Amino acid sequence: MRARVYEPATRRAVPVLLTGGVHAKGIDEPRLVKLANDLAVAGTPVVTAEIDDLVHYRITPRLPDDLEDAIVWAGSDRTLAPGGRLGVIGISFAGG
Repeated sequence: MRARVYEPATRRAVPVLLTGGVHAKGIDEPRLVKLANDLAVAGTPVVTAEIDDLVHYRITPRLPDDLEDAIVWAGSDRTLAPGGRLGVIGISFAGG
């Protein structure tokens, strides 16, 4: 799973995992990148995770498991989430 980290100059909030909707550009989708940058500028560390099925326009029974895997991975990485706490923001199908 591809991921990207947006680290703010000063952390002011709990990190969040941000997942996008159905889009071929995945974590490179311009609106997702802008939202992640805006959150990081405001002090929120952001990890974007690319869900393969969403990149390929597939809604499958595996989708919730892939989202859960991304949450567990980001939340258990003490570099990304030092306190083990992580917010989750899902857009479109990732939010559903």
